[in-house]
Amino acid sequence: MKNINANAMNDKELENVVGGISSNEAVNAALRHAGVAAGQARLAKCELDYEGFTQVYEVKFYFNGMEYEYDIDANSGAVLKAKREWAD
Repeated sequence: MKNINANAMNDKELENVVGGISSNEAVNAALRHAGVAAGQARLAKCELDYEGFTQVYEVKFYFNGMEYEYDIDANSGAVLKAKREWAD
């Protein structure tokens, strides 16, 4: 895992642009929703996937002993699912 610095992601991390938002923007949307500053969280996952017929970014990060999981609409950037629980 690495600390999140959404402004410093490399080209490989930004390659998943699907006509909507980039993976960088998806991570930022999840962080904003959670009220967590980018430099404070540890990114575990940001992957492009499908939920039914909707393309989503699955974002997972850790902050302050909590695990956050998000599904972010890859077209609009809307938060489709948000889950927070104590990390194992």
